[in-house]
Amino acid sequence: MTRDKLMNKIKSKIEEEPICNVNRDYITSNFKDKKNGIYFLYDKNETVIYVGKCGNGIYTSFYHRMYGHGYGAHCKKKWFKCAEKFRFKAFPNLDKDELKKWKD
Repeated sequence: MTRDKLMNKIKSKIEEEPICNVNRDYITSNFKDKKNGIYFLYDKNETVIYVGKCGNGIYTSFYHRMYGHGYGAHCKKKWFKCAEKFRFKAFPNLDKDELKKWKD
């Protein structure tokens, strides 16, 4: 599959997901084990400010990328204070290289 076709397919799937508020307790409770996916972070105007991917290894869940990844966690970044909402979509059948194609 070409990168453009993959991007369009993933984008349409992500857009089907609800936009949720960035809330540490909510993400901790509901996304601690959500892996192998793509996520969008939005500012208050619902403009995408970050696109990320989660792998399927240890400590690679959406929760870990946002809060639990030590000094690499998004919450430690200056731009994170602008992130108010997010969408996450797991793609369990995509491998690491396919997920990387989307993000790059």
